[in-house]
Amino acid sequence: MKAAVLVARNKIELRDVPALSPGKGQVLIAVKYAGICGTDVHIFGGEFEGRVKYPTILGHEFAGIVHEVGEGVKAVQTGDKVTVDPIIPCMRCVACREGNTSGCRSLRLLGVDLDGGFAQYVVADEERVFKLPDRVGVHDGAMVEIFSIGVHAVRRGAVDPNDFVVVLGAGRLGLSIISVLKRSSAGTIVATDIEDYRLDIARRIGAHYCINAAHKDVVKEVLAITGGVGADRIFEAVGHAAKSSSGLQPVAEATEMIRSAGRVIVLGQGPEPEPVFWRPFVWKEATLITSRVTRGEFPRAISMLESGLLDPKPLITHEVPLDRAPDAFHMIVEGRERAVKVIVKVE
Repeated sequence: MKAAVLVARNKIELRDVPALSPGKGQVLIAVKYAGICGTDVHIFGGEFEGRVKYPTILGHEFAGIVHEVGEGVKAVQTGDKVTVDPIIPCMRCVACREGNTSGCRSLRLLGVDLDGGFAQYVVADEERVFKLPDRVGVHDGAMVEIFSIGVHAVRRGAVDPNDFVVVLGAGRLGLSIISVLKRSSAGTIVATDIEDYRLDIARRIGAHYCINAAHKDVVKEVLAITGGVGADRIFEAVGHAAKSSSGLQPVAEATEMIRSAGRVIVLGQGPEPEPVFWRPFVWKEATLITSRVTRGEFPRAISMLESGLLDPKPLITHEVPLDRAPDAFHMIVEGRERAVKVIVKVE
């Protein structure tokens, strides 16, 4: 079968790889569409070396058609449209035993620790496979994973009715959070980024204010809008520690402009450390939490897609065939063609 294989840092090749077959309790899926995630880009750039072994097949956001089922599989059958939750918790560590599988100490993912969806076929355990309803196409099914992360983050943030919410970063992850926030009880939504084309998407999907952090001091702007009170909730989805016009890095910005007893939710996973002056944050007795992956939010995201509450179209800027996957990664890394969410058509 054909696959886009990561063979070294910044190098993906289209290769023929051995065919797969499902084992007991497993499902063989003919992949139709797979999304390129921010984590994929980090892995492509070598940030996960030591965990990810070359050669490997990335792709943890994907959907397709059930091609074959292994012994004992009952939840799906051949021909079903499906998507896959790539999270594989160990179910043995303290976090898992407490029900916090998203914080699993030895968490593995399809497309990170095991071969994933940038291939014609992939094998997944039955319990990770979710059937797509008639109203959700297999193309949109490739967006379930990133929307699920948005749902998980908003739930972690415990957004209250009419909250003033800031999303730092309007990339793939930030836009998924904004999409979910727009359908939550949030009141005012502010999006920040350093690229106007990403802010344009944020505005189209529901952000009330869009601030270009390359030109304006985000902290001053948010404090001005809120009359000096600050934001109720702030989601940090930048993914790197670059300073903006405020002179601060993203987490430091968030701690400066959160209100007293507010909540900061950090999702960014950049490789650089971020210095934060904690005293003002402590004086506010604000809360800082993290949001890593998902914890059972796939059915909720699928339901939101089915009912039309989530629309993937504004987020998807490019679609490429499998043989163009190598160039698609370089396009994202180099910032070409205003790429935000790129979907790989595998079939």
